[in-house]
Amino acid sequence: MFSKTIERLNRPASMRIASLAKKLKAGGHDILDLTLGQPDLPVHYNIIESVHECLLSGKTGYTESQGILELREQISVYESEKWGYPISADQVLVSPGGKQAIYYALRTLVNPLDEVIIIEPCWLSYKELIEMVGGKAVILNTDPNKNFVVSIHEILAKITSKTKAIILNVPNNPTGSIYPSDTIKMLIRYSAAHQIFLIFDNIYDEIIFDDEKIEYSLEPLQCEKLIIVNGFSKSFSMTGFRVGYVISHEIIMEQMIKVHEQLATCTSIVSQYAALAALRIEKSYLEKRKEVFERRRDFVVNRCRELNIDLIVPQGGIYCLIDTRSINSSSVVAAEKILQHALVAVIPGVVYGISSEGYVRISLVGDEAILEEALKRISDLMELTL
Repeated sequence: MFSKTIERLNRPASMRIASLAKKLKAGGHDILDLTLGQPDLPVHYNIIESVHECLLSGKTGYTESQGILELREQISVYESEKWGYPISADQVLVSPGGKQAIYYALRTLVNPLDEVIIIEPCWLSYKELIEMVGGKAVILNTDPNKNFVVSIHEILAKITSKTKAIILNVPNNPTGSIYPSDTIKMLIRYSAAHQIFLIFDNIYDEIIFDDEKIEYSLEPLQCEKLIIVNGFSKSFSMTGFRVGYVISHEIIMEQMIKVHEQLATCTSIVSQYAALAALRIEKSYLEKRKEVFERRRDFVVNRCRELNIDLIVPQGGIYCLIDTRSINSSSVVAAEKILQHALVAVIPGVVYGISSEGYVRISLVGDEAILEEALKRISDLMELTL
């Protein structure tokens, strides 16, 4: 009756946790929710004001499908500075969120049974999006003892004659791991030389800790197979605006625009002007936001060590993986027990791949008082199960 492709898509185990948390909250329980991938920091006033001005000035219609030129020009400057090579406005497509941008890229590139390499643990939508376009997700598992980072040689070992693309998320969701600049440069050079597309999901790239910097410094010819996806949800707390973008060579862009025009026509004009306002905010604003998450990261790491909770120390992003094997070897069972007995909602690590089984993901989206209470409750439960 239904599409076989859609029937095969999985709903994540995290949905069960969310449903149980909702029931417990409705029953009057004090649930601490650490599942959200949504920054709790407020939206900058300039962004809010831009929405107000946009509506009052009557800007409520369609825009150019590829996106407002002024915004694409601003994005091209912003990303050129980071990547170290010139990106033009014609290489930018403004999309209704980063997830849509990844879909556009996959829909444009992947033919039936083409392989796309993903490195687990990873954002749970990658595999489903690959399968939605008829591709095959090739999983590269990682080791928590190596901070879930693999070498360039391990990545290349997964490549076959059917490999069409590789997806790399830096910093990674859920681990917070980043890759050395040299590894990234080698991967870009290899992909360009071997006709393999490299899709960078950089949605957390403004939240990298410990003064770490990823240096790209690329030559334009190295980037013909490079596709960059980014957005405003995490860096600017604009999750509900649904605005992101994808950058690629003009030949790829021409094809992605076709997909975008059929699915969305254009991205909301209000969201586009809000994104333009975001990019015009002084750079110190992003630095201050990063410092908030870094302080929370440091707090969680220090408290976990004091409470004898093992964890993976994130190098960036807004999440942290903690080891819950002392509660149960199954992260789904552990997450359910943490919710039922400690009244803390967390995401099972296995949602992101078998590599992170035995861990749960917590979000750094509450102040230190909330994080303190949540960790104390989890620690108390761990002591009871020993």
